[in-house]
Amino acid sequence: MSTKCQILKNENLLFGVVEKWCCETNTFVFPFGEATITLEDVMVLGGYPVLGDSVFTPLVDKEMREVEKKLILARNELSKTNSGSARASLWMDIFI
Repeated sequence: MSTKCQILKNENLLFGVVEKWCCETNTFVFPFGEATITLEDVMVLGGYPVLGDSVFTPLVDKEMREVEKKLILARNELSKTNSGSARASLWMDIFI
């Protein structure tokens, strides 16, 4: 999906983030503490498999295919709302 979107370059933002990087600890140092990119972040954002198959592997389990269909239907319903975007509160209204 990354090839379908255009990422605009913001040098000021990049320099601001780089200023927070600590080469000694390989973390970002913020006023609230240190933070870094985790393996889970890479897994979720990149869709890379950490244990097992990729998150893009087709579903073979019947129950999981049904869950996928319900999620797709819910997303389509949410896109019909006035805002046109999914919000956590709308998702909760559907699934709770």
